[in-house]
Amino acid sequence: MNYGRLITAILFLWMTSALFKYGNQNYEALKADFGLLAPLMCFIAGVLLGCSAIILLIKSFRKS
Repeated sequence: MNYGRLITAILFLWMTSALFKYGNQNYEALKADFGLLAPLMCFIAGVLLGCSAIILLIKSFRKS
């Protein structure tokens, strides 16, 4: 078990949830200021960060 990857995966999951929450709560303000690009970037960054977190979580439990 690799504890460094596990801690990084937990941090990435926490950041993903914070990013999704920010994009959801401030959707109207982001859309009014920056158009559809800012809420879309929050969503895409959240998905990529979440996928990275899942990959790191799997790698942390893999035997090396």
